[in-house]
Amino acid sequence: MQDLKTIFRHCTRVMEQDGVYTPVRFSDERLRVYREEKPECPYACCPVGMSMEFKTDAEKISFSYRMTKIYYPVIVFDIYENGLFMRAVREPDGSESGTVEYTLQTPGAVVEIFFPIGADVTFFDIRIGKFTTVSHAHEPKLLVLGDSISQGLFGVNPSVSVIPLLARHYGYDYLNLSVGGEVFRPDLVEPELAFAPDRILVELGTNDLVFVQDIHKIRKNIDAFFAELKRRFPDTPVTVVSPFWQIVFAEGTDEMDGKLRTTLLIGEHARKVAAEYGHTALDGMQLIPHEQEFFSDHAHPSDKGFAYLALELIRRLDWR
Repeated sequence: MQDLKTIFRHCTRVMEQDGVYTPVRFSDERLRVYREEKPECPYACCPVGMSMEFKTDAEKISFSYRMTKIYYPVIVFDIYENGLFMRAVREPDGSESGTVEYTLQTPGAVVEIFFPIGADVTFFDIRIGKFTTVSHAHEPKLLVLGDSISQGLFGVNPSVSVIPLLARHYGYDYLNLSVGGEVFRPDLVEPELAFAPDRILVELGTNDLVFVQDIHKIRKNIDAFFAELKRRFPDTPVTVVSPFWQIVFAEGTDEMDGKLRTTLLIGEHARKVAAEYGHTALDGMQLIPHEQEFFSDHAHPSDKGFAYLALELIRRLDWR
């Protein structure tokens, strides 16, 4: 009997109970920590960057889903055939459950379906015919450590957030451990991570001003984070992107001017320490236009903003 667990990508494991499948990124212990100790980071169970991928002989495929928690009511599944974006299935806003059906345009195609980013999702009644899984063993592996922006929160199409775009361009397999609300901290990466990266992308610093606040403590956390990252992955190339522009900075109030100055200090220190370790460091303030149309709210990119961000990163990086 074919194992449906094998079709899920970009996760560390897949839980199954009574035919209900839940792909996850973290261990039970780390999920407990997020649940009980870090209420500012509620997104640990979101299927960030995850997909199901398979080659099938079926003419029509379907699966049912259930949202165990919805953080914002935009439920979209992006469907690809042989690497081409074919259809975006948008479910009714706030939909807690439903069934997605799709008729293949090309018989025997490789199908990949990306999952919504802003909800906790389980899958059941998966009907994909006789299928084979697709091997990505030959692809280099990218580990992403970030917050809501590299998670892709508040975008619409999950496959158009910045990490899937980068991965498709460079041909990387990836594990995106970004969680909205995260900050620089030395224990960010789990002690026993079941993923051996060939490259690491770090995108942190935006939330530190909100949740840590004290600039001296933030600097110490940045120092400790990079020291531990070097200890854990001594020979792995690292790219660091410092905090991005936020639309509210344009208000020009004393409060926002102060937040902007502190955010710039955080970014400067993160880039400085990253450079001392030999990492590539980019200034996030230069990577997204400072215009509302590139944002979905006061701070998070829209799909247009994510696409622009991916383009700017590609222009500056050589990951081949």
